[in-house]
Amino acid sequence: MRPRVSSSLREVAERANVPERLVRRLVEVGARSPVRRPGLGPREVRRVRLLDAWAAAGLSVERIVELVDRGALSLSTMTAPTAV
Repeated sequence: MRPRVSSSLREVAERANVPERLVRRLVEVGARSPVRRPGLGPREVRRVRLLDAWAAAGLSVERIVELVDRGALSLSTMTAPTAV
């Protein structure tokens, strides 16, 4: 049983407003780690939203991971602090 990870995945999905199955898939392929702590930051939420947008544009999660690994897609803008 994985209630803590499951609730964390649910929290990521809810905060990013994406399907929980997408977050699970991202974890399965290594695009993100399961979060085992409460209090996700805005960067994590933005990353998941960006990955969701790429998936909605027709890229498979596996393809996204491959392109990020090759440097063809970048998540670096998601690590920059944002002004509120």
